[in-house]
Amino acid sequence: MSNLCPGYTGLLFGPEESKIRCTDFGVIRQQPPLFYDHVIGLRDTIPVGMETKGEGATINIQKTIERPGVKIISGGFSFPATELNCGVFFDKMKYGDYFDFAFIYSGADKGFKFIDCRVNTYSFSVTAGDIATISVDILGKDAEPDGRESEYVVAEKMITWDKVQVANAPGGSSGVQGIDFSVNNNLIPIYTSNNNVSENLKVKEIRVGMQEMTGALTVYRKYDANFDLSSPTTMTLTCPGLATPLNVVFQPTQPASALGPIITKIPFTGIDKAFGV
Repeated sequence: MSNLCPGYTGLLFGPEESKIRCTDFGVIRQQPPLFYDHVIGLRDTIPVGMETKGEGATINIQKTIERPGVKIISGGFSFPATELNCGVFFDKMKYGDYFDFAFIYSGADKGFKFIDCRVNTYSFSVTAGDIATISVDILGKDAEPDGRESEYVVAEKMITWDKVQVANAPGGSSGVQGIDFSVNNNLIPIYTSNNNVSENLKVKEIRVGMQEMTGALTVYRKYDANFDLSSPTTMTLTCPGLATPLNVVFQPTQPASALGPIITKIPFTGIDKAFGV
């Protein structure tokens, strides 16, 4: 029997025994077929001797020789941040750690467990008057059926803007209207010949590449034009379940020349250890 709230795709069983109601979920095992393509098009005539190709009255066989591609678990999910789940995947993203998780679609009899996963991309966004949302994309090594049920009736408090603080923002924190940032860990799947044979084309290792963080502050106030990069700045983002420094440089920005409220987006890029040690 499913007790998930209407509007949620299903229930995710995350690290540290967390349970997360997802608004979107699309993680599957990828294994594309690979083809050895010939040079004869659909309507080409097949040359004999020194002839050149032309267009014939019949159609030719096209994809004929294929082999299975390598396997990898890939995809993503999104969920509204609550006081219980906000920090669940943050440290996994920050340090590039491996983790397992499971998911069951609402109304399904059973779900799936995803094994040895790492966060590839991570996004956090919140705006005044709205709730915070988190999106996570992962790569993983394997998947198997999971028998946990989707019953979950614990009430959770969504994180709204009044619970979010951005300290040391340029010009002060009082004018900040929103913040968003995205992280790319540039994961690289590694395949080896021995693993392809013994593990049936599965990935051997998932390497974490250079971590890249970009984002933007949305501010509401008169803001002078700035055409130069700023000096390195450490802001602090705090909300229930998550507190982190943001080591960044702000990019050049110019407020829009328009009537009405002056709302400016100030882009930033993470530097050094973007989220501290």
